[in-house]
Amino acid sequence: MKKGTLTAAVLLGLCTLSASAKPGKLDALTLSRTVGGRLDDLVVSGTYSYVATGRVVVTWSHAEPSAPVQVSAVEQPASGLLTGLVQVGDYLYASWQTAYGTSGVAVYSLADPARPALVNDVQLDSQNSSIRSIGVVNGSLVLVDVQRGLFVGSLNNPRKPRFKNFEVAPGVEYERTFTDGNRVVLFGKNFTFGTVLTVVDMSDPRSPLALPSFGGIGVDFFDARYQSPFAVTFGMKLSLLDLSQGEPVLRGSVSGPPATTGIVDGEWAYGLGFDGLDVWNIADPDNPLHLQHLAMDTLAADATANVKGGALMLTRTDRFVYLDTSNPKTPKEVGSALLNGSVDAYDAAAVGDTVLLLQQNYGLAVADPKTLKVISRYEFDLPPALQARAFNDMHVEGNLAYLAAWGYGLVIADVSNPQAPVEVSREEFPSAHTVSVEKNRAYVAKNTDGPMFGIIDISDPADPSLLSARPLPYSPAQVDARDDLLYITGYPNVPGDFVGLRILDVSDPSAPVEIAHYNDNCASAFGVAFAPGSELIYLACSNGLHIVDASSPKQPVRVAYVPTPDLADTRINIEARGNRVWYGSGAGVYEIDVTHPKAPKIVGHVELGGYGPVNLRAIGPNRILGLTGTAGIHVMESRAGR
Repeated sequence: MKKGTLTAAVLLGLCTLSASAKPGKLDALTLSRTVGGRLDDLVVSGTYSYVATGRVVVTWSHAEPSAPVQVSAVEQPASGLLTGLVQVGDYLYASWQTAYGTSGVAVYSLADPARPALVNDVQLDSQNSSIRSIGVVNGSLVLVDVQRGLFVGSLNNPRKPRFKNFEVAPGVEYERTFTDGNRVVLFGKNFTFGTVLTVVDMSDPRSPLALPSFGGIGVDFFDARYQSPFAVTFGMKLSLLDLSQGEPVLRGSVSGPPATTGIVDGEWAYGLGFDGLDVWNIADPDNPLHLQHLAMDTLAADATANVKGGALMLTRTDRFVYLDTSNPKTPKEVGSALLNGSVDAYDAAAVGDTVLLLQQNYGLAVADPKTLKVISRYEFDLPPALQARAFNDMHVEGNLAYLAAWGYGLVIADVSNPQAPVEVSREEFPSAHTVSVEKNRAYVAKNTDGPMFGIIDISDPADPSLLSARPLPYSPAQVDARDDLLYITGYPNVPGDFVGLRILDVSDPSAPVEIAHYNDNCASAFGVAFAPGSELIYLACSNGLHIVDASSPKQPVRVAYVPTPDLADTRINIEARGNRVWYGSGAGVYEIDVTHPKAPKIVGHVELGGYGPVNLRAIGPNRILGLTGTAGIHVMESRAGR
């Protein structure tokens, strides 16, 4: 959706609410900062490292290799998710894109190198754009829009780059942009996941010229690094592409241990795979040699950079690692630290004086409740493959945390000491993505390999057992259990169906029975919350908040409706606390005053760059976390009275 369209839709939604849902003064909710999120480019400047993380730039010092430390983080987010980062003189430039089809460049001043400051945010004049990387050649910025091709940005005024569009190299999402003299080397994937490597000659910046491209199989040429005149690619093979004549020519290409990314340093290349580091000698570009495999934690390595005598490696498992490559045949890890806010947090819970973040790629991150600084990690013993350990949802009950692990099922952890979680047990239910607990049962649901929900006996947490599993004719989004009733929100598998909210009697776990179906203008529902001390349900439908009276569970009735833009997005969720409900989607997070349930009022709104929350969690009386995974954790403060 275009940004203008979305903004208009938001305004239209706010202006056309029914009399019972008129917005109040929209100043109750503020975004204090964003932390964590997807890792992208890593730029080294002296002993500082600048990392594009989610929607902000984070600064690290690696002056002491054995103890890298985060120095600062920009609190104000860019307009979208950062997709690339370059340094030009005293400025950093980060490309970004929103989830509703706009892109641009954020400008950061390095007047204080330890603390970059956001000084401008420029949107490209291009709708439905997708910018996945940024480069610099001859003092000009270079971006490639998958639809409109090359954008070249003049830096005559370094704080206000001005871009001109050239219809060169469209049709590919270029994830890497490298510079070699007057040439730009672009590496990315096309719409069939085939690899494309393109060289653009910019000798005359007024007339960029794309040279013939190289195409390959995406898994064989998965990622690339550049060391003139060679592009070294990592994947199921290690390959060298010679660009000395402009047009890419494949030289050596050898199958080896799989790698998701890598590092190139002179005649050495290091493949970073799922369970270790592979050392290659590339002195002969026609005959790269695999020398050895080193057992090292390289799982989900995402960002790398060379430093003098070493290299930096950042992973989606929240690790910042310094590698010593002074002995190039046997690089070793000499220092590491934890990334703050977590790279891919999907859920959160306040437990004691700690916040537990459910990190999708390993398990639990233990964070300081004020700063969300990650203090420690608990990595569950699951296979070294991201699809086998994707944690999606968490329910904390007493001293136990119940985790829905997509790659396994239900995992139970003891969090009585929240700073040192410990696994208690697990029960198989592959592809589980949502979990709720009541009494002695856990309820899980899944979509992959057939929509289904399961009931698990947890009367002995050390020995859970599956009681029953039932297929569903729709895709479940969230489950929640109360008083022997299971509430399932979902969305249709068949266009035109209305799923909304289903209520099941599960008093007999061997024979659950659906007793009600709420779909009053709610074809798709994604989250459900309960009003404290009442029989009201807050339901997050794709078109807004529905307040439902469920005092008679067999006949739920709508009390009020707060419309928001209707989005075809499964990342919609809800949280309730006291007289406030927070509804989040790609259109942002709305704070809604429900003091009078029949006359709810929108009193606050925060943009999320179009990235809907996987979960919304209140971790204090006035603090709300919007966990978007990729775009990071949005920390919001509610200023409304309670």
